[in-house]
Amino acid sequence: MEHRSLKKYTCSSESALNSVLGALIIFVFFPFLAYEADAYIYQNTFIAYTATASIVLAMGAGLCGGMIFSMIFHGYIVLRDVTHGAIAGAIATGAASLYILNPAWAIITGFIAGILQGLFQNFVEKKSAINGSIVSTVSWILFGANGFLGGLFAAAWKD
Repeated sequence: MEHRSLKKYTCSSESALNSVLGALIIFVFFPFLAYEADAYIYQNTFIAYTATASIVLAMGAGLCGGMIFSMIFHGYIVLRDVTHGAIAGAIATGAASLYILNPAWAIITGFIAGILQGLFQNFVEKKSAINGSIVSTVSWILFGANGFLGGLFAAAWKD
């Protein structure tokens, strides 16, 4: 699905490198936001590590979901779909991390969040930019909708 103004959506190699490095920093440090060592300090349990591991798995699945969506929709990989897919997976799984006890649930949640992020980003934001208006989907889709998606999955995954 090529568009006549594809040149608007290209970037320099320096911008791409900064984007990838930022995504890697988020990939490394974001899971520690869900680490709850204090809550389980007197218990001999692995539950404190479950949320952190789930977020790492979901970020990888979101990255794959964003990459697959980008390849299907554009025919090539768009870096923004991939990096936002990983972050979307982390946000959705972070919202559901209390109830995600099975690694497969984290992977499914992250994968779906990565695909939906690319879908909304390409259909809402790019279509509005082509029409001349600027609508950023970073705050309300990346954080809001994926947090809501994580809440839905938390209800689904709750035992």
